[in-house]
Amino acid sequence: MERLAINASAGRRVIGPWHINNVNGYHGRLKNGLRGFKGVASSHQPHCLGWFRALERFRPTHLTPPALLALAIGI
Repeated sequence: MERLAINASAGRRVIGPWHINNVNGYHGRLKNGLRGFKGVASSHQPHCLGWFRALERFRPTHLTPPALLALAIGI
């Protein structure tokens, strides 16, 4: 995954499809979503991020727990 730096103090707010408000919003939702894990070991971060992505994308559809688990682990 490529990292991009958006330098807001230099007046730059957009790089291609990335807007600083979208980045800040996603970061806030991610921090709030990981709060329930009460600290995540580095070895478990991909799993927690999988849960976050699955819940972020599919929560409005009210999927069953087995379907969410399948999405989180990539089945």
